[in-house]
Amino acid sequence: MSKNIKQLLDETIPSDITLSKENKQKILQTANTHMKRSTPPRRKLFRPIFSTLAIIGLLIILIGPSLLNRLSSYETFDTPLEKITIPNVDYSSFIRSIFIRSTNELIFADNKIIYSYSLTSHSQQVLVKSTEDIDIYKMAANENWLVWGKGNDDIYILNRKTQMQPKQLNNVIGDLQLKENRMIYSDAYGYNWINLTTMEEGIIHENLGIGRNSKADLYENILVIPEQFKTNNSNETVFYVYDITTLEQIGKYKVPYKSAEYVTLVNNKIYAAFSNEDESPTILGYIDLSNGNFHQIKTPPFNNFAIYKEFIALSVKKNNSDTVKLYQLQDDVLKELPTFNNINERLVVPRFTDDGTLIVNGESADFSMYIQVVE
Repeated sequence: MSKNIKQLLDETIPSDITLSKENKQKILQTANTHMKRSTPPRRKLFRPIFSTLAIIGLLIILIGPSLLNRLSSYETFDTPLEKITIPNVDYSSFIRSIFIRSTNELIFADNKIIYSYSLTSHSQQVLVKSTEDIDIYKMAANENWLVWGKGNDDIYILNRKTQMQPKQLNNVIGDLQLKENRMIYSDAYGYNWINLTTMEEGIIHENLGIGRNSKADLYENILVIPEQFKTNNSNETVFYVYDITTLEQIGKYKVPYKSAEYVTLVNNKIYAAFSNEDESPTILGYIDLSNGNFHQIKTPPFNNFAIYKEFIALSVKKNNSDTVKLYQLQDDVLKELPTFNNINERLVVPRFTDDGTLIVNGESADFSMYIQVVE
């Protein structure tokens, strides 16, 4: 049985576009007129088609520019969304899993073992067997190196090409940044660097503040380190920016927020979720390193975010819970993309790789992950 005209109208118009009562009534009246016109019995089969065309035609006339602009603004990706399901692995192992695009593999730890799962061959390989549980919050990897911690403050380094373990680091708090053959890590006093090829190392930043709400972030050769300060009964966050090639500080930026979470450096901008905790709601904003100006991005309420260039993934409210949605940022305005629209399960922990791959975790029974290459 064909759908009634009102139902068809509701399904045709995107949810973010609202018609006036006058326009909606005009469309319904015109469509009903088409349905009631006298036509030879043998053409009854085509009446729904003609009615549909009439509705679409009126929609284009009445809201055409708005509708077409919104539909054409949706980003289409060359690589389709990929669902990854690895059986018989605990959900917690996937939350901090690392995707390496150059080798098309997923690195994750399950209890005392670190695995590599190939998305090409759908095969699994053991990289490390430990006598103690792996600390998934102290793990970093790329195609050449694997770094991990155990149930203490020690960090272990593995050359994946030679299978040699050249060094063990002690008293590492857990903030690890890995870029090619160089690693940045934190201890109780600040941040240090180490050349994993030569094992040469040194200090890049000494802590000055009272703490931080986010890890540092490393993009290309630029490192940003957030620190929290309290002065004159007010709070502020200071971002220290370093060039890890020259090991020199190249910038220092302040914002009047106590908390800066999920700090991300991309496109010469420092993004973070800013708040003064209970005093105001969390906002998404960025500092433009070219001039030091602060900009706020209008968003729906969110509790987590990830960004790569103009693409932003937000954990936003959905019914009585939340899920991840992907947006495209244009002139500081977010436009929602339909990437995850057909996924019913809750999505969590959005994160981008340095080369533009978004990974999110699903919470269905099979604990699948979803991977979307945006560039």
